[in-house]
Amino acid sequence: MTLAVWADSPDVPTTVCFDARLVGASGGPAYPGGTTAGQGGWDVGIHFNGLSDLADKLSRMPVGLPAPVCGNWYQNCPPIARGQVTRLAINAHGLPGQLYVSGVNGRALTADNAGAFHADLHAIGLATSETAMILLMGCMAGKGEAGTLLLRALQGVWPGRTIVAFSTVGYSHAGGMYRSGAQCTEPGMRDTLSPDPSLSTRQSYETYGPIWNDLKKLPWASETSPGAKVIKDGQIVRGG
Repeated sequence: MTLAVWADSPDVPTTVCFDARLVGASGGPAYPGGTTAGQGGWDVGIHFNGLSDLADKLSRMPVGLPAPVCGNWYQNCPPIARGQVTRLAINAHGLPGQLYVSGVNGRALTADNAGAFHADLHAIGLATSETAMILLMGCMAGKGEAGTLLLRALQGVWPGRTIVAFSTVGYSHAGGMYRSGAQCTEPGMRDTLSPDPSLSTRQSYETYGPIWNDLKKLPWASETSPGAKVIKDGQIVRGG
């Protein structure tokens, strides 16, 4: 059984639902598509406080899975198994070459310090299949040479995986993505096509809120959306 896991860091604006299927149901748009409420094609949502916590929940002390994953409607499924994750989104704030995996006040993951995070990154990699896709869902983390260096550093820890980061600003609208009655949000981040990270929360809402329902202007971020930079087998294959 393969898994697509969406993982939220501490201070992103959304709180992904544990059952991360769009509206908590089968069917609907397939990844990378979605509706205006969220992106399709995800199975489980988890929350983490730093890479060590993410490594624990994916690999060292893996979390149990939502009941629908294994067709069990009365109790959760067994934990994530080694190599089971075929798509992983790490949702965190970012800047060029930086992913704030412990929140914006914590230590960011960069090419320069990836070695210090090696044990946790390796454990995260063990949860993924050898050909998995790992997406860094953070604003501009893939932008410029710094972004490329971050992708190359991670490719060294996660060989065989396709790794994606974004050169543009991402946007998530917690209100627009709220799952009614569930106190959580649908998975996904929009690719805004904007290189400007300086907008305040209010300015971002004023800029992107009016076009939230236009999936052409604000597509769901993926390896094929316009702002994506993709590395595979040590080579930048998209968005150089």
